[in-house]
Amino acid sequence: MGSELQKIGKRRIKFLAVLLSLSTVLSSSLTSMAYGTIEKEYEYFCRPLDTKLYEFRVKVVIETEKDGTWKTGTEYEVYFTIILDYIDRNFIKSMTFYDAQLFGVGEQSSYPSYITLDYSGRGVFELLVRPFIEGRRRLYPRFDINITYTDGVGMYTLWDGGNEPIYIYEYEAPRTLEPSSMMVIGVAIGVVISAASIMLGIKIGEKRVEKKKANP
Repeated sequence: MGSELQKIGKRRIKFLAVLLSLSTVLSSSLTSMAYGTIEKEYEYFCRPLDTKLYEFRVKVVIETEKDGTWKTGTEYEVYFTIILDYIDRNFIKSMTFYDAQLFGVGEQSSYPSYITLDYSGRGVFELLVRPFIEGRRRLYPRFDINITYTDGVGMYTLWDGGNEPIYIYEYEAPRTLEPSSMMVIGVAIGVVISAASIMLGIKIGEKRVEKKKANP
């Protein structure tokens, strides 16, 4: 009798392990399907009188729904990666970037408050935005720059990507389930049915063992 109970216990452990694995796979599938991104890269250089003073790139990654749209009132993450490719160290000591924002969105916050780079390097602004305007949105990144020259003098300037805007449309809920969503739901139902069937089988096995034990 003891060996039969041990076998049932082992079956239960194996079943729980399989169920956990299926749940993990299903969870990761749903997570990967939940969001999409829009990516864009900008380049900018300052070259007065044929002398290049500095050059940087801005890589923008905007979180969206999986179809590239935004839901009104939903919070999304936005990342600005600033890559300083060159500064003329004969004239410039460092460049400080601050007040990063995605112009065209009402409510938003950014972290950190500023990024200081010298010679070459990179920094990342993380923004949380919450759109409230319906329809198509014309967006572009912008931030202020404070340039510190080697003689101690500072100069303020503003950069934005207004010449290359990013367009995001309002999300529209699908009228029917997409095939991928139906597949995930089917897997979920299958997991539940399998779990119920196996648990029922284990329960019946336990009752048989108990019955044999009571009536040897």
